[in-house]
Amino acid sequence: MATDSDTIVKGLIQKSVLSETQAVFKEIVKTLEEKAPQRGALGLISQSQLRNELDISWQTLQRWKDHGLTTYKPPIPDTKLSYYKVSDVLYFLGVD
Repeated sequence: MATDSDTIVKGLIQKSVLSETQAVFKEIVKTLEEKAPQRGALGLISQSQLRNELDISWQTLQRWKDHGLTTYKPPIPDTKLSYYKVSDVLYFLGVD
C-alpha cells in the first residue's frame, strides 16, 4: 500500500522528468531558431533535415504527424518529398 511519502516521492520524480523534458525541448527550439534564418524566405525544412537536427527517428516523426504536425508536399502524384515549416514545428512543440 502506498504511503503519503511514496506519493510525494512519485510526484517529485514526475516533476523532475517533466523539467528535464522541458529543458530538452528548449534546447531543440534554440537549435531550430538559430538555424531558421539559414532556410531562406520560406522557412521550410525537409523531412530528413528535421529528423537529423532533432535527432528523432522516422517513427517519432510519423507519430508527430499522426498527432497534427502539418506536412507540405508538392501536388505531384506519388511524390516522396515532404517539408515542414519551422514555425509549425515550433508551434507543435509548444513554443509560442
